[in-house]
Amino acid sequence: MESLKHKFKGTPLKEDILLQIKLGVLKAGDAIMPEKKLAERYKLGYLTVRRVISELEEEKIVKRFQGKGTFIVDDTSSKKKNLSVQVVVSRPSVFRRETNPTCWFINVDILKGVLDCCAENGIQPELIYSDEENLSLDKPAIILNYLSSDDRKKLEKKNTPYVCVNLDVGGDFCRIISDDAHGTYLATAYLVENGYRKIAYMGPDFKSFHCLPRYNGFISGLSEYGLKPAEVIFEKTSRVSDRRGVIANFLRASEVLPEAIVCSSDLMAMGAMEEIKKAGLKIPGDIGIIGFDDIADACFTEPPLTTVAKPRREMGYEAVKFILNWEENMKDRISTRVLKPRLVIRETVKKRG
Repeated sequence: MESLKHKFKGTPLKEDILLQIKLGVLKAGDAIMPEKKLAERYKLGYLTVRRVISELEEEKIVKRFQGKGTFIVDDTSSKKKNLSVQVVVSRPSVFRRETNPTCWFINVDILKGVLDCCAENGIQPELIYSDEENLSLDKPAIILNYLSSDDRKKLEKKNTPYVCVNLDVGGDFCRIISDDAHGTYLATAYLVENGYRKIAYMGPDFKSFHCLPRYNGFISGLSEYGLKPAEVIFEKTSRVSDRRGVIANFLRASEVLPEAIVCSSDLMAMGAMEEIKKAGLKIPGDIGIIGFDDIADACFTEPPLTTVAKPRREMGYEAVKFILNWEENMKDRISTRVLKPRLVIRETVKKRG
């Protein structure tokens, strides 16, 4: 026969107070009911109530003030205010357009989200450059663009909270990423729904980590409608002038041009738009085009570029929340959070008859 364990009679009272705090019925600074009234309400002895209040005080959930009563304290808030996080990038140049023309805006927008969430939660952010080897292994880290696998393993060994943002290069580590495949799927489906059937894809080869999901989303969008790519144009260069040469050569060599092109970045789309115009073709009259990233310049092209917007600010914001909820995430074995991009409809796609 199993032995019966003695259950503390004050447990329901304690659980009820904690539940009221969780639901927001009791907030920081609120006074709880006097102990005598608690004893009457819960039909408990006075000493039992005293013990419950003492336990809550030891756990820094309430605080007694002689002659005034017992009040809810904001221990969680005080912990947040004392928290600081490292925001890790490789070098200062990743934020400058002139030195990082292809993705400076990504890091800037992610950083805005990080700073917003830090400000809301009283957290002190500290910008760290991994190239200078000044990473602290004892302080939570939000990694924006690069951190060596050795440094990441050191953080894990010390059980230091960390999360990588916009890094989806395989491996088992904590990260906040965008579902880029869903983005190009949305773009492709939008073209098909507007009457386009001969749709090409333009992007770098698959050596770049972000390219394969975007291509897969394009293929998935076509497959859903029983279509195949009209053409796949691979760019094996990062130089803008060379990129324009790739699309120019394609336009000259093609006997039958595609009705639309899905590009893996706005910069590629903007270069393609220039070459399409030079060839005497109209956008979207002759060729529709969709980019990816929604950079600031995308709305100033002629015509304004329809594109896919990554949730960059939200990714930075969620990274801070991931650090704040580290213990719960690890308990639930949550290591990856995936956010959905959205389609930004402008004027480079039209309804085809």
